[in-house]
Amino acid sequence: MIDIILINYKSTECLIDCLESIFAHREDVPINVHIQDNNSGENLEHLKRRFPEIVLVENQRNIGFAAAANIALQKSKARYMLLLNPDTMVIDGFLESIINYMENNKDVGILGPKILNDDNTIQG
Repeated sequence: MIDIILINYKSTECLIDCLESIFAHREDVPINVHIQDNNSGENLEHLKRRFPEIVLVENQRNIGFAAAANIALQKSKARYMLLLNPDTMVIDGFLESIINYMENNKDVGILGPKILNDDNTIQG
C-alpha cells in the first residue's frame, strides 16, 4: 500500500493529467490518493466525480506546500508515502519499482526517484 499525496494550487489541469497517469499505471499496487487544495479558487467538484477514489481536502487559505503536505502525511496510514507535484506523470512500473526498492533496502528511509523530461532524458 502506498499513499500518494498531491498539493494543488491553481494547477488543476496538470493535476488531472497526473491523476490519469497514476490510475492508468498503478498496476496491482494498492493506493490511496490524497489531494490538498490550497484554496486555488477553482471548482473541484468535477475532480471528485471523475476520480471518486481520491480524498480531497480544500483548505480555506493557501497554507503553503509544506504545511499542506504535513496535513496529508499525518492522515496517511500506508507504509509508504509518495509526494508528487501536480505536473508529474507516473509511468509503467514506477509505483511497483519504488516499493520493491524500499522493501529490498531496509536501511533506506527516503527515496528520490529519477525525474525524466518528456523525451525521456534525465532532468537536471
